[in-house]
Amino acid sequence: MDGDPGMGRVVLPPGQRRHRRAGDGRRTTRPGQPTADALTRSQPSTNQTQCNQSDSHGVLMVSRGGVREVSVVERIGPDQVPLLARRYFAAGDPGPIVGALAQVPELLVVAVPLLGAALGPSAIDWRTKEIVIVRTSALAGCRYCVQAHTVVALDAGLSRQEVVALRAEGSAAEVFDSPREVALLGWIEEVAGGGPIDDASRVVMGRHWADHEIVELTMVIGVTLMLNRFATALALPTSPDTLDRLAAEGLL
Repeated sequence: MDGDPGMGRVVLPPGQRRHRRAGDGRRTTRPGQPTADALTRSQPSTNQTQCNQSDSHGVLMVSRGGVREVSVVERIGPDQVPLLARRYFAAGDPGPIVGALAQVPELLVVAVPLLGAALGPSAIDWRTKEIVIVRTSALAGCRYCVQAHTVVALDAGLSRQEVVALRAEGSAAEVFDSPREVALLGWIEEVAGGGPIDDASRVVMGRHWADHEIVELTMVIGVTLMLNRFATALALPTSPDTLDRLAAEGLL
């Protein structure tokens, strides 16, 4: 993401990593960790997803893995991309989130850097961010984000048992051994749950996480919640490749 305000426009060569000390403003990319762009990009495939014709009211009916949903926003085609949004389409399909935001390019150009900063590589390790994203998305009931980030979480090193626990109703803490991660899960429940935050959760987070980590993790929860509602409201489609991977893992 260096040198460009876009989401994941610059990708480091495999094996190159940059480290950040707390507060020095530099970001960290680890081998194999996707850029924020990769977290929202839809990859082409030949099965699983089928778009039917619009009905008489212009509402697009989308069939996905046997699930039928109503999409109220049509994807912008390559010949329809507004001028301000064109750089995000230069490498091909930028994914459902960017594709939808391109309808309002003035929002796209400010939203993409925020998504990249919050969800992309940083001082918070990849595994931890995926714990936050998957758990928050499950609590918010976002099908798109849970499915997309289940795959990313597995690639980030979470076990299948951990991912299943994060996706499930009820507490996920019993599957995790790290006191830091257990504290984080409690914090996610509080922040994503709405209403006042329990002081006890603040105390527990303060014992295990530094101030700058608490700020960043809380921001990741907030940005994820925003995307959860955005993706759910617009019925954004899960990529066929992701559906295939979920089916292979028994997590569809």
